[in-house]
Amino acid sequence: FSAQTKEELEHAEILYNFLTEAGVEIRLEPIDKPDLPNDSVELMKKYLETEIGTTESIKELAKQALLDNDFISFNDLKIYYKNGK
Repeated sequence: FSAQTKEELEHAEILYNFLTEAGVEIRLEPIDKPDLPNDSVELMKKYLETEIGTTESIKELAKQALLDNDFISFNDLKIYYKNGK
């Protein structure tokens, strides 16, 4: 998981930089600790479910960017598709 963790942190940094460069005020709030299963198979299922949800959210953002003719945002979101997300 350490390689995946590094990749996710890089993605978070890209989004953070994009938003701050666009003038968006970022306010990070604490989040609750997730309820993770003890079984490794169930843990992987939960991880996959989260990844699929994240990918769908990014796709929706990209679609909206195109609808808004916001090609800069769309272009910045493409990195997630290039990385197999």
